[in-house]
Formats: sequence, structure tokens, C-alpha cells
Amino acid sequence: MFYICLLIFLLNDGFSMIRHYSPYLRDVRQRLMDRMTRKWFLIVHSTIDILAVLGMIYLWEAKYVWVLIAVPVFMIVWYIPLWLRKRKA
Repeated sequence: MFYICLLIFLLNDGFSMIRHYSPYLRDVRQRLMDRMTRKWFLIVHSTIDILAVLGMIYLWEAKYVWVLIAVPVFMIVWYIPLWLRKRKA
């Protein structure tokens, strides 16, 4: 069950993160936001994140400690090229 919550969290945040690299998915996300309105999109996105994180906390075991390291490291590595690109511009 922990892995299901982790997968939901990664897919939800991954969809938002990929918009920086994929124009097609950026447009899909924007169309979804236009259809739902930005406010409702953010509410749904945030609710999914909170529920997934609460599920991971509830189902926590010591063997999942790698998640505490891997997810933040992945997110930092993901955003470094974006930061460098903005810095050069």
C-alpha cells in the first residue's frame, strides 16, 4: 500500500514537473486548468498530494527510508537544469 501512495504522489507531482520539459504536456496541463479553473485544479492537485503523503506516513516502515532520500534528491536534480537555464537568461 505504501508503494501505491508513493506512485500516486510521483504521478501527481511528475505531471506538474514535466511541464517544464514537454510542451505537449504543458498544453495538456493548461487545458485541464482552463477546464477546471486554476483554483479547482490547485485544490485537487494539493488534495491528492496531501492524501498520498498522509498515506505514506500512516503506512511508514523503516525499510522505506530510501524514499526520504530519493524523492528530494530526484526533485533537486530535476530542477537544476531549469535553474541554470533561468540563470543564463
